[in-house]
Amino acid sequence: MNNESFGLAFDIVEGIVNYSCMGLVIVTIPIYLVVVAVLFFEKHSHSINNVFFTIYLIGGLIDISAMFNNYFGSIFPAKGWLLWYYLSSPTTGRIYLMIAWGTRMSQGCTVLLLAFNRTTAVLRPTSYGKFWTQRVGRAAIAFQIIPGILYGGILSFTELFWQQKSNGGWYIQFGDPVFRLRYFAASFVFQSILLFLIAGNYVIVLLFFRVKYGLAVLPSDARSQRLFKDKQKQEKRLVYISMIVCTLEIICFFFSVYFFVINTTVNTRVFYLIYNGMNDLYAATPPYLLILFSTPFKRNLIKFLGLEVSDRSSTGTVPVIRIQQSTPDAHSHHKRDVTVSAVGDS
Repeated sequence: MNNESFGLAFDIVEGIVNYSCMGLVIVTIPIYLVVVAVLFFEKHSHSINNVFFTIYLIGGLIDISAMFNNYFGSIFPAKGWLLWYYLSSPTTGRIYLMIAWGTRMSQGCTVLLLAFNRTTAVLRPTSYGKFWTQRVGRAAIAFQIIPGILYGGILSFTELFWQQKSNGGWYIQFGDPVFRLRYFAASFVFQSILLFLIAGNYVIVLLFFRVKYGLAVLPSDARSQRLFKDKQKQEKRLVYISMIVCTLEIICFFFSVYFFVINTTVNTRVFYLIYNGMNDLYAATPPYLLILFSTPFKRNLIKFLGLEVSDRSSTGTVPVIRIQQSTPDAHSHHKRDVTVSAVGDS
């Protein structure tokens, strides 16, 4: 990657992007930690006790690791901070690259698993629990973690060195250009396969919803109408999540196409500016998707934070927050809705 200088304008843009992303990460990490804590400590809750949320939990730990690594391994030395530590050995940069490439592989595997999980949930809801057994869940976790460890571990066998750029910052570099080219090409192939599989899963899901509900006749009784409308809301939430996730994957794909295939000699500062911003956006998005679009998770989040509101009725009873509370039948129906939502709702 060449080392040409871009002047003051690029320095300003670089600073704005870096500090804006830093602000996003500072806000997001505490929120993400709370999300992960809810998924872990409330994992036996009926509404989120399934493999989907376990996959999301592991993905959250991966995302948090990616954000920390991005700043402590890349942005800090690029800013000239703690150079006494970073420049002490290429190993410090090697650790950063191993975690960065490994977590990116694991993030892609996580998104693919979530997409496949949603597909099985909406296509075969009655067989969902039979398919996603504890053994399959453990295999899913292994699929999230092991490929990332192996892919990042490959970097322990290549030469790396620190290089100072025109802004005075230090960046870790590949010492073997042939290895770098092959490694980037492998990343491009990986991104291509992921995008194809993820997009395929979401196309199947959206077509399923369109066929099932597009020509459906609204039921006549009020109870069936409520169920029908709840499933329509679930469809909308799924569309929102799929659009956002697919958009992030498409961004990563075009990043791979340009930097790993078309222009492999791009300026180092430009590469890391775009890469770091994309990495922060990708890693910071999942907790907000879960909070905004998953009703079961929001209920457990409120319970975990102790913010559950109780409205004292005229009889002196203190009911727990529920969507439906009018009759015992409605309450029982609500429980069945939660079960469906926990499988298909994300």
